[in-house]
Amino acid sequence: PYFNMVERGEGEVVRLVKPVPAGGVRRRQDAPVCFDMNASIYVWRRDALIGGGDTVFHDDTLLFEMPEERSHDIDTELDFDIVAFMAAKRGSLL
Repeated sequence: PYFNMVERGEGEVVRLVKPVPAGGVRRRQDAPVCFDMNASIYVWRRDALIGGGDTVFHDDTLLFEMPEERSHDIDTELDFDIVAFMAAKRGSLL
């Protein structure tokens, strides 16, 4: 969600992470496309990581969009239960 990500600033005041685009955004579908890193797969050349400074993003960094139906974070027992339910419904094993 591009237009509703917030962070705490100085004095615990909350502010938007990204500025609202000129003209505003009234619906999520009209917001600029953005992506969330899901920590599934990262591939870099060793020298890019060692000599890359403070970032892993470089001018030639590319994106692989994970299929939504196969991209579920399991951070809590509830997350696991949801994925287990979905796998059982599909007849898949965990």
